[in-house]
Amino acid sequence: MNYEQLLYVTELANHQTLQETADFLHISKSGLSQSISQLEDELGVQLFLGVATGERF
Repeated sequence: MNYEQLLYVTELANHQTLQETADFLHISKSGLSQSISQLEDELGVQLFLGVATGERF
C-alpha cells in the first residue's frame, strides 16, 4: 500500500461513488478502479462492495 492508494480509499469512502471520487481527485474513473482493485489484491480482501458497478457505498 502506498500513500496514493490510501488517499484513494479515504476519498472513495467520503464521496461514495467512483465517478465523484475520480472527479474530486482529477483522475480517470478507470484509473481509480484499477488502483483500488490492485490494493484489494495486495491485501487479499475486498474493501468496497460495488466498486465495479459504481454503486454508492
